[in-house]
Amino acid sequence: MHQTRFKILKDSRWGIVIDLKGDYSISDGSGLIHLDLSSLIWISGEERFCLERAIDLVGDKLKAKIRDNKDLSIIILGIEFNPCDFQVEGLTWALVQWVSEVFEIDTNFTSVTFNKADNRYEFFV
Repeated sequence: MHQTRFKILKDSRWGIVIDLKGDYSISDGSGLIHLDLSSLIWISGEERFCLERAIDLVGDKLKAKIRDNKDLSIIILGIEFNPCDFQVEGLTWALVQWVSEVFEIDTNFTSVTFNKADNRYEFFV
C-alpha cells in the first residue's frame, strides 16, 4: 500500500490537497491496465472520469515499465480532501503523482496555473 499527498498552492490564498491511498497487483495477462475503484462507494461519474484520465495519461509509460504481457491492477483504497478547497480535476493529478512515486516513472508533463478571474487552478498537459 502506498499513500501520496498531492498539493498545489500557487498565486492564490487557497490550495488543493488530496490524499490518495492505493495498492496494485501484477498478474499474467495481455498487457491491460485495470483501475479498481470498488472501495470508493461515494465516487461520482466526474470523479471516476478524472481518475480514469490519469491512467490514460500514464498508460504507455506503465506498460513499458511492466512489460512481458502482464496485467496491472491499480486499486484505489481511499481518497481524502477538503470539499471546500477541491477541484475534481485534481484527482487526475493526484493519481498521476501516485503512479509516478510507486512505479518510479517520470510524469513531469503538466503545468498548473491559477486563474484569478475564475478563482480556479488550470491544469495543462
